[in-house]
Amino acid sequence: MAISNSGMTLYTTNDNESGWGGTDGPDDYSNCIQGSNSESWQVSKNSTETGTLTKSANMGSAKYFTFYMSSNLAPYYTDIRVNLRTNSSNYEQFIAATSSARKISGDFHPVVLQFGEGSTTGTLNKSSIGSIQIIVDNSSSGNIRSVINNWIDAMWYGAGRTIGGTTANDSLFLESHTYDTTGNDNYDGCSELYKGALTFQTDITINTTTGNSYSETVNFAGGYNNDSTYTITISDTADFKGTSIIGTDGAKVSIEASAASLFSITGGGVTNGGDITLGDTCSVEGAVFNSCNKITPDGAEFSNCTISDTTETSTGAVVLTSSSDLSNMSNLTFSGFSGKYALYIPSSVTGTITLDNFQSDGSGTDIYWAGTSGTLTVNKSNGTNFSTSATAGGTVSIVSSVSIAVNVKDQAGDVISGAYVYIDEDLDTAGSIVNTTTDANGDVSTSYSGSATTATVRVRKYGYKPYVGVISLASDSSTNVVLITDPQQT
Repeated sequence: MAISNSGMTLYTTNDNESGWGGTDGPDDYSNCIQGSNSESWQVSKNSTETGTLTKSANMGSAKYFTFYMSSNLAPYYTDIRVNLRTNSSNYEQFIAATSSARKISGDFHPVVLQFGEGSTTGTLNKSSIGSIQIIVDNSSSGNIRSVINNWIDAMWYGAGRTIGGTTANDSLFLESHTYDTTGNDNYDGCSELYKGALTFQTDITINTTTGNSYSETVNFAGGYNNDSTYTITISDTADFKGTSIIGTDGAKVSIEASAASLFSITGGGVTNGGDITLGDTCSVEGAVFNSCNKITPDGAEFSNCTISDTTETSTGAVVLTSSSDLSNMSNLTFSGFSGKYALYIPSSVTGTITLDNFQSDGSGTDIYWAGTSGTLTVNKSNGTNFSTSATAGGTVSIVSSVSIAVNVKDQAGDVISGAYVYIDEDLDTAGSIVNTTTDANGDVSTSYSGSATTATVRVRKYGYKPYVGVISLASDSSTNVVLITDPQQT
């Protein structure tokens, strides 16, 4: 099984479309990008002309309308507008190209219009589209020769590209584009390969049973998706390795994988991303997220990643849903979040949590806790350097976690197994950090999180005199190995 595409519905191929008025009809020279022909159109010099295609369609659930067009008037036109019409009184108008943004030129390029983002006159009923109009304003062209100068090719509508099937060459996005540009009735306008750059300009749903994208660079075009966010939805199984997903400042790319059967990202990452929403069937290892909104792991394996220059302003660069998320999160580096939060912790998370090697460059606030009262204790483990916090009214206590290892021997140097070991913050502490017995090698290991700099070690076993000693609690990620040789038999 190979890659397949769906999600878009063909409106017309314009190979031999009879519903046009105001244009010249099928091109006599077979100038086209799709099929065998296109609709040709001579727009006169110093004039504004309208081509109208009367063709009914139910586009009720569509997000996009796409079409291919070529124009030799690019140096001269003022703009090219498109009206999607229920009737003459109810339509939505889009500016497809202008003299400063000549998106329609001598080469065939896809034009993507997003319903709801144009200028509406009356009320457009998408379920009852009656016609479309393409208006070329060539009124300021000057004295140019009037010949056939515009061509209109395949037109589609729908929710964007759905990629299904199975990849053959570990190039999910390129294989989808290749499928789209093979055959007479494709070219849905969702993707373009131009001068070596692969670009998508609609939402994508990945519904592959085995969809591998290895070392691809996938761009998302600015200026087409007018809500400023594309969404890649993983609805089945996909694996990204070394793949870079790149949006623009005006067209961020979100990833929605909370319902994925299996989704993984290894290396690569996302630049100019929207919200990255994962789930417990996802894993992310060694990726870079630059200029993205919030990342919500929600149970995903999330480790060895870099999160830089977050654009999230309402929560944090990484958002917890529960304390259990942290058991799958480690070795995260945060930088460039001035005036923002690195880690957002909801009010439902209470008590004590542990951060495993969370690194911050200190440019913003490391932790925001939404708790309005009480204290959240944050243990710093394995080199975590978080130090700053803010809350909604509660208190955050950030403390160090220190590994402690105790080995108990008698004065002859023989290990004492089964000895009870107590480690307290000081001599007056009633409770114990450790209250257990040594193993066959005389060993007990534990960790300590708190503000004390020293701790008291008590060792006792029946038949031995009790021993009390003091150890130092060093900084993060240190190990205190205590060799106790004082217990004497009575």
